[in-house]
Amino acid sequence: MLINELAHISPGLRERNKQDKLARIEAVARRLFATQGFDATTTRQIAKDAGIGAGTLFLYFPEKLDLVLHLFAKDIPEAAGRAFASAPEASFAAQVAHVFAGIYRQYDQDPALARVIVKELLFLEPQRRARLMSMTVPFLEGLGALARAARSRGELRADVPPEEVATLLFGVYYFALVAWLGGIVPRADAQRWLVERALLHVMDGLAPRPAAPDQRKRPGKPTRRQR
Repeated sequence: MLINELAHISPGLRERNKQDKLARIEAVARRLFATQGFDATTTRQIAKDAGIGAGTLFLYFPEKLDLVLHLFAKDIPEAAGRAFASAPEASFAAQVAHVFAGIYRQYDQDPALARVIVKELLFLEPQRRARLMSMTVPFLEGLGALARAARSRGELRADVPPEEVATLLFGVYYFALVAWLGGIVPRADAQRWLVERALLHVMDGLAPRPAAPDQRKRPGKPTRRQR
C-alpha cells in the first residue's frame, strides 16, 4: 500500500525538484549575466552558484546561449501579451506606443540583463534563430491585427498590407530599444519621445491620401472667335 502511494507521489516530487533547480539556475544566471556580462560568466560558475553539477546544467541548457534564450522566452512574450491585451480604445499610434511601453517596462526591470539578452540574441545560428522567431511572430501578428483594425477605421491606407505595417513598426520598436539600452537615449522620457516622433512620421506616410483634384479643364464660355 505504501509503495503504491509513493509511486503516485514520486513524479510530483521529481517535478518539484526539477522546477526548483530550474528556478535556481534562472536566478543565478540573471545575476551573473547582469553583473559580469555574458562572456565572463561560465557554465561552471552558474552550476556552482545554483548548487548543481555541471552535467545537470548541461541537461537543462547545453550552452549559455540556450539559457539567454530561455530568459528571453520567460519574460518578453508574456509582457507583450499583457500589453496587447490591455491596449486602449484609442488611435492606432497610441495603441502601438502602449504595446511598446509595456515591453520596455519589462526590460527596464533589469537593464543590465536586458543588454546581454538583446546583444546575444542579435545573431544566432539557424536553429536558435528559428526558436527566437517563433516567439517574435506573435508580436508581429499582434501589430498586424492592430493595423488591420486601424485600416478598417480609416486610419491607414487601404493599399498597405497590415503585415508590412507590422514589420515597419518592429523596426521602430527595435531601434528605440537598442538606442535606450545602448545609452543613446538614456532616459525613459527621451525614449518615449523617440517612439512618439517615429510613430508620428510613420503615420504621416500610412495615413489615407486625400483625393487628387481633377486636373482636366472644364469647358468654359466660348470665345468670340469660337462663336
